Amino acid sequence: MGYRLRNLICFFLFILLLASFNGCSSNHFIQKLWETKVYESEGEENTFPLKVIPDIGNNKVYANYASKLLCIDISHGNKIWELNSGEDRLIFDFMFDDSNFFISLIPKQYSENELFTSNIAKIDAQTGKYIWKKEFSKSYSPVFLFFLAKDELMVAREGKCYILNCLNGEIMHEYRFPIVADYGEEAISSWTLSNEVFYKYLPVSKEIIRVKLSDFSNFKENLRFKNIVLPDDLSLSLVRDGKILLTSPHCLILGSEGNGEIIKNIKFEDISAEFSHHFINLNNNYINPTIYKDYILGKYFSINEKSEELGFLVLNFEDSAFIRKKHGGKLSEIAMKAKFSPFIWKETLFLIYEERDKDRSTLLAYSFPNLEPLFTIGENTKFLKKRVSNETNFSNPPYLFASVEKNNIIGLIVAYSDRIIFYTLNR
Repeated sequence: MGYRLRNLICFFLFILLLASFNGCSSNHFIQKLWETKVYESEGEENTFPLKVIPDIGNNKVYANYASKLLCIDISHGNKIWELNSGEDRLIFDFMFDDSNFFISLIPKQYSENELFTSNIAKIDAQTGKYIWKKEFSKSYSPVFLFFLAKDELMVAREGKCYILNCLNGEIMHEYRFPIVADYGEEAISSWTLSNEVFYKYLPVSKEIIRVKLSDFSNFKENLRFKNIVLPDDLSLSLVRDGKILLTSPHCLILGSEGNGEIIKNIKFEDISAEFSHHFINLNNNYINPTIYKDYILGKYFSINEKSEELGFLVLNFEDSAFIRKKHGGKLSEIAMKAKFSPFIWKETLFLIYEERDKDRSTLLAYSFPNLEPLFTIGENTKFLKKRVSNETNFSNPPYLFASVEKNNIIGLIVAYSDRIIFYTLNR
């Protein structure tokens, strides 16, 4: 009896250990639905993930790997088509709706201070074949796919906006965004879209420009917050529900768009923080992937005579009393080295940690906003040894995750360095 009891206890201890490793939440992954290789040959160039966006209604997912764009069947992971960018071009971004699909192309090689030509192309969403391609003259900036409405495509480049006819790519209108004469301020400004209004924060003049996209002649009065001296290093992080969120390494400011009053002014006394002010365009829906509900995720570091801290910071910008810091050991290493393309979904933070010298990537999952470790999934992944273009030429951070909730399938599509994997969730 004692022998059986001991075996039974060992069995339950094993189950508990297994549960603690894989997590006990109902949202945890249970299996791979499919896995699709993106490249096979070590000789390929510039194949690194930039953005993955699902088209749930048409049962597709699109993935941009710079030198190629893939269309994949969500149910089975089969490639429907693959578009290669060519010998001298890379795919900077893509955007689509029910009847149009556009890509932005840049040269494979260019330096930061070099003028270069850019292209916009329309492709057939069913086949991946080119329909038309338009070249823009030399500039220091790529062409941003800005907004898609009806039969018009709006693109932006260095303070100018062009309205293109979706049918043939002809430029129908050209506008100049309201900018200041100082090129330096234009270069460090931050911007986003919200409810078809363009917002740009100018950190030198400390004003927010607002323009309605439907009528470029209708400029709202520039917004300047009242009764506060703003620091010089603020960036625009969020526009939502009549509120504007500005962040810097030393403070977070939440202001009212309606009356210019300051709602919150949260100062960081003992840390220096790093928040993202890059926005991902998900087909006219500009989002900051580091913001989830009323929380913003950032990195922080703190150095004093006794210790040095590096880790993650979560702050509730509607309730300034809540600040959560997590650091130490593996988490500090992840904060420093992990590819910072966070994805927050179902109260879970997902990150990808790459070990290129070991040809390995790890999917990390933490509870959010508490940042307690839930589980990890390791994958053997390859990394290209041959690159003509550096990933830093792409101004926006990569967007490597896509959530899927379709029929009875709930899961997460992850774009690794050399493959795309669809993990399903335990409901």
